[in-house]
This record gives sequence, structure tokens and C-alpha cells, in this order.
Amino acid sequence: MRKRVLLKQAKQLTRRIVSNSQPEEIGIAPISGINEAVLDGVLVEKPQFRSTPQGRSVVTLILGHRSEVSDLKPISRLEVQMSVVALGSLANACRDIKVGTPLRVRGRLNQKRWIRQGVTRWGQTELVAQSLEPLNDSTDN
Repeated sequence: MRKRVLLKQAKQLTRRIVSNSQPEEIGIAPISGINEAVLDGVLVEKPQFRSTPQGRSVVTLILGHRSEVSDLKPISRLEVQMSVVALGSLANACRDIKVGTPLRVRGRLNQKRWIRQGVTRWGQTELVAQSLEPLNDSTDN
């Protein structure tokens, strides 16, 4: 049990170190540019709700997207499942969303990262939502 507590504390410390790091500290020069994404898809898993230690609501959604493409030969079909994170009042607004609901999400891309033995490790890419809107069932996704 004590080992589990220590492991959890170490993970939290690592997250704080990475979240407080400046881009230069992890090998990325800051740039001014656009980081905007829009994804239409269908909610494929039940939303996972939690709260931060400060009491802020957070929800993680898994959005599935499938589309046919003609301009990426030899690829004719694209499929992706993207993790979507919504915070605060936007997270609270997701409480009634059911699996299978078509959604349009607008937001910014973020990639989870952590430092282990002085080396930055890159993890899952997620879409941090700025807006979510339900789509009618006839919209292609």
C-alpha cells in the first residue's frame, strides 16, 4: 500500500514538473502560430468525469471519426479515435451526452508528456475542447 502511495506522489510530482516547464526546457522552441482543430465524429465510449484537486470539472470523451477520401491515393478511408478533454462548464455540459451521439468538437491539440530519468517522453495526443456541438444524424462523419 505504501509503495502505491509513493508511486502516485512521484507521478504527481513529474506532472507538475512537466506542466511548469517552459518549452525551451523540453527541447521545443516556442512559435507563434495556429493550433486549431475541428473534428466531427461519434462518441464511442461513455464519458469519464473527474475533478481536479481545485474542484474544476474535467471530462474525457473518445470521439470516433471515419471518412472516405479521394485525394490521398492509395488511402481511400480514414479512421481515427481521438481523446477529447473538456474543462469547467463545458465538461459539465457533457453530462447528458450518450454513446453514439454525433458531435463537432473545436479546440486545440495537446500531447501528453512526462520526464523519466531526465528524458522527455511523449504520449497520447488529445483534443482540448473549446466548444462542442451535437450534430444531427444525417451529417456525415
